[in-house]
Amino acid sequence: MTAPWVAELLASVVEADALRRAVSLALSEGRPALPLWLALADEAPDQLAALALDAHVPSSADRLDASLAVIDVLESELGPERALLGLWALANTAEERAVVRAQAAARHPSAAWNAQLVDGEASPGTAWLTASEASSSLDVICATCAARGFDAALIAAAAAQRSLHPAVALIRVHRLQAAAAAAAAALDAESRLPVVAWLAAVYGPDLELLLLDIARAVRTMEARDALRRASVDLPSVLAALAAP
Repeated sequence: MTAPWVAELLASVVEADALRRAVSLALSEGRPALPLWLALADEAPDQLAALALDAHVPSSADRLDASLAVIDVLESELGPERALLGLWALANTAEERAVVRAQAAARHPSAAWNAQLVDGEASPGTAWLTASEASSSLDVICATCAARGFDAALIAAAAAQRSLHPAVALIRVHRLQAAAAAAAAALDAESRLPVVAWLAAVYGPDLELLLLDIARAVRTMEARDALRRASVDLPSVLAALAAP
């Protein structure tokens, strides 16, 4: 049920400018945004979209939460990218930015514009990669993160997701030390990964130096054994694996 003050406000204005002034006044007086946003979502979704992203409309304690409560409507009116990047631009604190970042990654894990929502992350790209674990576009997402220099997040994702996609993406941007670290992290998490076949497909058959770096980085006995079996013709790699 629409709150009486909201119904009265909406009934008193017709033009968009008048509505913006009335909403601005209500929020500046401490009225909550949520009942207004919910009513506008039903009665005037186009006006809601304009007001929710208007930087000149006074903020309120619940404005971000209110906007996320009607995010389906905002995305329908504006498109996901414009809606969520608009909310990101209005976020006033690190906590608010983290909320928008998580929502964007969860709702649209394959969208490349998630790379723009990393300001304030200890390891840029972490939220996006975490949300993208089950995405069929993980290879593309990893490629975007590699192009943006999100190496630490890619290495962590390789371990968490037991995936070689981060290592492959890092090879393609020629950051071989980070690629070796990502491959080692993935192999430590899942020793059965076909690391040689995957890396050879993108790097080429001359893998000795890359495998040597991986051998120096792996930590688990299972990973070392798997790499040893895959490197029987590479003495330098075997020697590195035999080192204490």
